[in-house]
Amino acid sequence: ILNGTDAVDYTLTSNSFTQTQNLFGPRSFFRFFVSLSREKVGLSDDGILSLLELSKYDPYIVYRFHDEILNACLDSRGFKREALQLALTKTWDNYYDIGEEYKQAYYLGRMIRRLGNYQQAIKFFQLSLLEQEGESHKTHYWLGRTFLSLKNTTEAQEHFKTSIQLGEGQKNDNHTTYYWLGRSTLLVDDPATAEEYFKQSLQLSRKHESSIKAVMATAS
Repeated sequence: ILNGTDAVDYTLTSNSFTQTQNLFGPRSFFRFFVSLSREKVGLSDDGILSLLELSKYDPYIVYRFHDEILNACLDSRGFKREALQLALTKTWDNYYDIGEEYKQAYYLGRMIRRLGNYQQAIKFFQLSLLEQEGESHKTHYWLGRTFLSLKNTTEAQEHFKTSIQLGEGQKNDNHTTYYWLGRSTLLVDDPATAEEYFKQSLQLSRKHESSIKAVMATAS
């Protein structure tokens, strides 16, 4: 209401909120930020929205609290999902590359994917690939997952295969990528090839063993 078309009907409340926000200056926010970081506070979608708003949509919040934001995105419902997506997208307008291992676009892609906007997530993942020095196997993995959510198995498989090639030697990541490559291959009615991918996954880790048995039992 305070930021929307109905704000004119709540002039006093809106003015009071704006005044409070302006009084909450950089020093106050820094103390608040340090307290959150030290105490490892769990943040809900409301908490994340407030944090982003108080920071004036500082991109560093996305980088520093990415795990908490991912959890909040997963649990968010209804109109808060839309508000959270809008707030996260605003941080992109303020972003300047300061040399993080994974750039702002990568984090935003993962978060917005969890909010269910797969097309927008793909755009951010593609931006991430453009930003990075060399392509990232993790970004291709999440592109594969996102295209699979859109039932675009062809694009999904291409990104899973690229992720495996780029992530050669990344045992902890590639076993999951082989698993999802197998899942996508089952969707195009190729159980024999899917089984080979599942075997590759199990050679690296037994983590997905029960899931693999379940999906192969369904396919047979």
